[in-house]
Amino acid sequence: MDAAQNASSSGVGKADASIVDVVPSSLSTSEAARDPQDLRDQRNRIWAHSLHQDEQFMQRSNFFLVAESLLVVAYSSILARGLTAGSSAQPYRLLLTARVIGIFGLLLTVIWAYSNNRMRLTSAHVAKRARDVLPEYQQTLEERKLPGGRISATWMITFLVPLLAGIMWLMFLFIAL
Repeated sequence: MDAAQNASSSGVGKADASIVDVVPSSLSTSEAARDPQDLRDQRNRIWAHSLHQDEQFMQRSNFFLVAESLLVVAYSSILARGLTAGSSAQPYRLLLTARVIGIFGLLLTVIWAYSNNRMRLTSAHVAKRARDVLPEYQQTLEERKLPGGRISATWMITFLVPLLAGIMWLMFLFIAL
């Protein structure tokens, strides 16, 4: 017998089914009632996922805001340089560069709004799951709910801020005509 057959026949290298640790991704009510540790683990995973989604949404929004700000600085610098240039050929090139930056900024704003909306939808789905399994979270949301129809901060960050940036880029493009 060679070494592989010896290991196989002696049980070395075989997985023992009794020591395999399997964590179910979704527990039924009866399973959760039998094992409170699995239920706690599930709640912890959902809460961690919710926090991760919120953090990712804010980081992505910050990235786009910084990128837009840097483009505004570049656009302003190009236009200011074009106003002070003496040559007739140079201002035309600078104006063309400003237009390209303006178009790029407008396209980046559209991507920003699309990306934010996708992240908002995913975050809302995860938050609903968290509300369903975390009674404290649901209670907190109900207690801080304001009367009447209010626009959420997430909605404003998702749509209003990119909309304002888009309006700014359209005005910049109009100026560069």
